[in-house]
Amino acid sequence: MRTLISVFSAALLYATMVFGQAALDIQLTASDSIGSNNGLAIGVDTAATNGIDPELGESDLPPFPPAGTFEVRFDLTPYAGEPLSSFKDYRNAPALPYTGVVEYKLIWQLSSGASTFKISYNLPPEVTINIKDLAGGILFDSGTLSDSGTYSIPPAYIGLNAAFITMTVGEPCTIPEASNPNPAELQTNVEITGVYLGWVNGAGTENVEVWFGPNERVLKLYDGLAINSWPLGTLNYDSQYSWYVVCKNNECGIQSPNWTFTTVRDTNLIIDTINVYPQNLNNWTGSCNASSKTQVSLVNGYDTEVGWMVFDISDIPSNANINSVKFNGYLYDNIWPYWSITPMGNVNPVTDAAYTVFNQVSTHSGNGIAYSHNEESGTLNNDWLTRTLGSTVTVDLQSSLLKNWFALGILEFDFSTSYYVKFQGWAEANKPFLEVIYSYHEPAFQFSLDVVDGWNLVSIPGKLPGNQEIDNWWPYRDTLANVFKFDIQYQSVTTVTPGVGYWMKHSGVRTYNTGDEWPDGGIELVSHDSINANSGWNIFGVYEEVVPPAGLTTSPSGLINGPVYGHSGGYYITTQLVPGHGYWVKLDNDGQIIIPDASLKSNNEVTNWFKNDWGRIIISDAAGKNYTLYAVNGDIDLSRYELPPPPPSGMFDIRYGSGRIAEDINSSTQAIEMTGIEYPLTVKVENRDIR
Repeated sequence: MRTLISVFSAALLYATMVFGQAALDIQLTASDSIGSNNGLAIGVDTAATNGIDPELGESDLPPFPPAGTFEVRFDLTPYAGEPLSSFKDYRNAPALPYTGVVEYKLIWQLSSGASTFKISYNLPPEVTINIKDLAGGILFDSGTLSDSGTYSIPPAYIGLNAAFITMTVGEPCTIPEASNPNPAELQTNVEITGVYLGWVNGAGTENVEVWFGPNERVLKLYDGLAINSWPLGTLNYDSQYSWYVVCKNNECGIQSPNWTFTTVRDTNLIIDTINVYPQNLNNWTGSCNASSKTQVSLVNGYDTEVGWMVFDISDIPSNANINSVKFNGYLYDNIWPYWSITPMGNVNPVTDAAYTVFNQVSTHSGNGIAYSHNEESGTLNNDWLTRTLGSTVTVDLQSSLLKNWFALGILEFDFSTSYYVKFQGWAEANKPFLEVIYSYHEPAFQFSLDVVDGWNLVSIPGKLPGNQEIDNWWPYRDTLANVFKFDIQYQSVTTVTPGVGYWMKHSGVRTYNTGDEWPDGGIELVSHDSINANSGWNIFGVYEEVVPPAGLTTSPSGLINGPVYGHSGGYYITTQLVPGHGYWVKLDNDGQIIIPDASLKSNNEVTNWFKNDWGRIIISDAAGKNYTLYAVNGDIDLSRYELPPPPPSGMFDIRYGSGRIAEDINSSTQAIEMTGIEYPLTVKVENRDIR
């Protein structure tokens, strides 16, 4: 047996010598201040890939050992496209001798108590390396390292546990690196759609590589003739992305800095915090042994008892994602406890038998299974005790949302009277509770909007996924005309905002629908914020619900002066505010317009702005368009009958010379202004004699 072992060892050594040697093999050593060290290797070979190459001595490694154990390795994931790691990382060389630049990602964890981390190297004359943080050298950068030596990661950044090592082989490349990144380095609030990477290539660049991805998964998107932009697909909200460009000619290549940007936060993602408690009923908290329930409120891990707590989670939205859970319990007695907070699965301690509860708690208390596994250093103060829960707690609580309750167990490992832990329950002064942070999306809604050929007074009732550019909302608009909002005067816009109204010129009649022009998933709901408005005229829109104009209020109150106007072949006083349409309203001062809740039925009254005994002047043109002006009777505040500013040039519009829809024609002569009409005209008068 001893001879057999010797032969096997020799064969293994021979295999390592033959297959573990790349054409260019650079040996590195990583060490910490405790004295732990790992041998590492980087290099290139014509047979190498970006993944694991067993014939070159690479081998995929298991997960990192427990914290406090020294371990250093290369993370191949960003380059191989799958989660791989190895002590050696060799890359492909198209031909030998090799000239070029290669990036490697080093990851580590140090020994408990280690205060330094060093990388030692011994490089051949044609090779230099650079070591820098994953942000591209913002935090630390070794500069160019050559010959032999040791580089120490700055102690302040050892806890980052990762760095890039860039190896340059051959004479320094004469091509300048790419510059002027767009999005700019560290840019924030980048939209998730319509993003193009842009850069300026170094002089002499013939070919480029484009690398892009989430920080931990940067992949090559392009390798070919020189370009200076690259389109991206839809990105994730609130995510950081990294990218770089390699400029190359037929002799060498130079990598740009590693650039990063962050996308916009999903404004429809609501993040909230709630404290959830047991109900005030027997057995929502309590204790039991293997055969019977011993407490209907107090929660004891004592002697043969285990405890439990059940929390009412009915106030958490059923579509929520659970982000974190924090336990808060009030200790009323304890002696040096070793204890756990355990998962309960589908066991409901309120209704299930004692032996079922006991078995669940006692068999799920181990480290890695329990939500919190605690070996206290001594007796604790009898007071509030907080623990952030881990393991599967967020998944388990999320799966419990449809049940409206969530349970956890309390257990002291020793099952003795010498060491124990005891909490107050639902019936005591200090009820336990969970602090839950969760997030959820407001649901989307389906939507349809009819537009006419020409100018339309419009608004948006919610948001589309991604950006709110006018061409995403109305892709068939007349692109020769701008879209305008009104902010004291008309102003052209390229993006639109819920609550604001716009003039939009359209090419042809069309019905816009979710699932056709707009996404299948619908329009995203937005919060019903008050709308900032100016003294004078304002165009606004409502959100996803039809609401009555009589329900509009303002802050400060009482600012609305006159009726609310819509537009359809001319201005009209509207009796309902419809999502997707725009409306004019006049305010007496600066303030905010508050959109009413559609459920408030008391706001449905309709104001009669025109009295039955008033005169009417009905003007019709040859195209069939008509409009009615009014002649008032009595003492009337005519300022409340001012029409909105004239519509865009060429549109049908009729009004008194005063700009009003109603006038006192008995006391003075009034002119009538008309635009956009087709002659001949027909004029009909009711309840008045006029000349």
